[in-house]
Amino acid sequence: MGNEAEDFGTQNSTKGCSHNSNQPCLKAALLRAKDMVMSPGATWDKLKSEDMTINQVFMTYAVFLVAVTPVCEFIRMTTVGRTLPFIGTMKWPLISGLVTTIVTYALGLATIYIAAVIMEKLAPKFDGALTLGNAAKLFAFSMAPVYLGGVFQLIPYLSALGLLCGLYGLYLFYQGIPKIAGVTEKRVPFFLVTIVALIVTMMIVGLVVAAVSPSMFTAPEVVQGTNTLNLPGGVSIDMNEAQKTAEQLQKMFPQQGTTGN
Repeated sequence: MGNEAEDFGTQNSTKGCSHNSNQPCLKAALLRAKDMVMSPGATWDKLKSEDMTINQVFMTYAVFLVAVTPVCEFIRMTTVGRTLPFIGTMKWPLISGLVTTIVTYALGLATIYIAAVIMEKLAPKFDGALTLGNAAKLFAFSMAPVYLGGVFQLIPYLSALGLLCGLYGLYLFYQGIPKIAGVTEKRVPFFLVTIVALIVTMMIVGLVVAAVSPSMFTAPEVVQGTNTLNLPGGVSIDMNEAQKTAEQLQKMFPQQGTTGN
């Protein structure tokens, strides 16, 4: 009797979080993202048969995956920080880091919605058709490697791999266009116009966000008695490494100059 109850509970717990669950579930979202990265062709075929609403795209997938990069960046920037050449180590104070993380997360979700609106309007002009939900599905699932690649932010020497993840995401987006949007012969112009329109739109959104954030325009401040430079938004830079680099350069260049004489 006890074993039967335990089995019943296990079945119920996995039923609500199955691989293709339409309920909010972190595990299911990660599995679907992994499938897109590892088996994009088969995953696009499965997604083609799923008519998802935009709410389902957000609640069962995007809200989990979009959070990966901001959270990993927050952990890194509030602990070890990021070393900048000739400048030093930059870290976030806790409060500024939280604010930046929340804003970055919100912009990540907004990007999906904006991309969906753009593609929904553009698809008919390129002999395709998209609902708002399927447009969001096309973009959000294409960005699976970008979202999962956010974990590289935790490892300083691997953070550059984010660029490769972004390029792979563009490839997945290109691959999914004919299957989800129904755009075949005009796939290349649809792809290019969508990317350009999204970049321009997000630049405008970025300017608006910067305009309503006065703290981003405050002057840098040097903390007296320390080697710390406080930048707008509460970001601080340790100038010790910058000073050491400057001293090394001063020693190097005079030697190079006298060598020629």
